[in-house]
Parts: sequence; structure tokens; C-alpha cells
Amino acid sequence: MPEESKTVAKPKQETSTNAIDNELRTKMENLSDSLIEQRKLMKAPDDYPKKEDLSQYKETGTFNLHKDGGVLSMDVFHDEFVLSGGKNGEAVMFDVNSSDVVSRFVPYYGNEIGLVKFAPTFSVD
Repeated sequence: MPEESKTVAKPKQETSTNAIDNELRTKMENLSDSLIEQRKLMKAPDDYPKKEDLSQYKETGTFNLHKDGGVLSMDVFHDEFVLSGGKNGEAVMFDVNSSDVVSRFVPYYGNEIGLVKFAPTFSVD
């Protein structure tokens, strides 16, 4: 009598949509380490601001716009408005002349805002 063929079910591997293959993760980490070392050897551009260049500026006010965390990005519009993105996920538009918050909004819930920029054609009128 011929032997019955048995099929053995392999255990189902757990997968996640956020999972990265270990080999790929290792390659990414090695590349990151390599780039970090290369950047340490780079010289700052000649036109990069020097410490003494910054001494001409003086603080004129302190405004705690982001309650939780800190500011990650900032853009200024005609020296009148400041737009800042924070670790707390908020974007805040601040009126420099009145020292008031014009708008506070959360465009992406749960995410830090690492880059903010006024649109070149933005009008405040």
C-alpha cells in the first residue's frame, strides 16, 4: 500500500503593514550610519552664519506658542506674521505687530509638523 502523502501546514507568519524586512532594516541603518559619518567630515559653507554674525540680533519678546513640545519649523511673512509647526502637531499663525495668535490648527492629528511654509501668493488682506 502506498504511503499517504501528508501535508503539514506551516505556521502562519504574523505580518504587519508597518513591518520592514530585517535585511532591509539593516541596510537602511548601515546607510544612515555611513551618511552620519560623512556629514561629520563636511565643512560648513563659507556663507553660513557665524556666531559673531548672530550677535547683532536681540530678543524682543518670548511667546510660548506650542504648549506641548517645541517648535520644529518656522516661516515669516513680510515681518508681520510667523507660522510655526510644533512637536505637538499644531500649526500656529502669529501676528508679530499685535502679539496675538491669529490661528491655531491641527492639520494631521498625532503627527509632528516638521515643515511649514507660507504660500508665495498668500494675502492677509
